[in-house]
Amino acid sequence: MRYFIFFSFFILITACAGPSHLQRVALEEDDLLIVLDQQAILDVPELEAPYAHPAQIPASEMKKVLASLKVGPQTGMLMSFFSKDETNPLFAPNTTEKIAIRFSQALAEASPHEKINFYQMTPGDGNTVAVTSGFFLVKNGKLHLKVNHYQVPLLKGRHPSRAGLGLKQSEKGRYAFELVEGKKMAYRSYKNVLGLPGSDRHWLVIDYADFPNPESPTTVRSPALPPATLEERLRTLKRFRDEDLITEEEYREKKQSLLKDF
Repeated sequence: MRYFIFFSFFILITACAGPSHLQRVALEEDDLLIVLDQQAILDVPELEAPYAHPAQIPASEMKKVLASLKVGPQTGMLMSFFSKDETNPLFAPNTTEKIAIRFSQALAEASPHEKINFYQMTPGDGNTVAVTSGFFLVKNGKLHLKVNHYQVPLLKGRHPSRAGLGLKQSEKGRYAFELVEGKKMAYRSYKNVLGLPGSDRHWLVIDYADFPNPESPTTVRSPALPPATLEERLRTLKRFRDEDLITEEEYREKKQSLLKDF
C-alpha cells in the first residue's frame, strides 16, 4: 500500500509538471514568447469567453496602438510626491514593429476561447533579463490589454512566467507602475465588493478602429506639473514617518534614494 501511494503521488506530480492542455505556444523566440491561453480571467465575468477571435487587426494598425502605450510611476499618497514626472513607452520603439506583427498574427490564430499571453524579454545585467508581460483579447469591438509586469528582473534560463517571484518586499516598489490613458483608450472600470467604483490602472480598454497616429500633431498633451523640490519631498517624507504612514525603514530607504538622486 505504501508503494502504491508513493507511485500515485509520483504520477500526480509528473502530470502537474507538464505543460497545461489549456495553453499552446504560438511563438517562442529569444526575446518574445506568445502563448494562447484558454484559462478564464478570474473575477471579470463580463470578459468570459467566447471572444471575437480569430480577429483581424492589421499589423500597421496594431503598431499605432502599441506605439501609443506608455507607462509611468505608480501614483498614490506616497509615490505621487516622490516619483519622477516621466513616462516611458511600454515597448521599446525599436521593437514595436516586430511585436505588432506577432500580436496581429496571434489574434488571427486564436480561437474564440483563447486570450493571448505575452512575455517580452530585454537584456538586463549579466545574469538577468527584464520581463514585460500581460495578456490581450478582443471583445465587443474593443482591444483589452492587461499588463502584469513591466521590466521585472528574471534570472536567465528561467521561464518568463516566473518574473517577479522571489522579489523582496522592499524591492517591489521600484517595479511598481501604471499604464497611462491616451486617446481612444481608458482604464477598465469596475465596482468593488462594497459597490464602489474603481479603475484598474494596469488594464486598458482600447478602441482600436481608426486609431490615431501617435505622432499626429492633433494629439493634445496635458501640461506637466512642476516637480516637487528636494526640500519639499524630504519634508513630506518626514511628515509621513511622523504620522506613522510609513515605517522607519521605508523612511530611511526613501530618504537615501532621494539624496542619491540629488
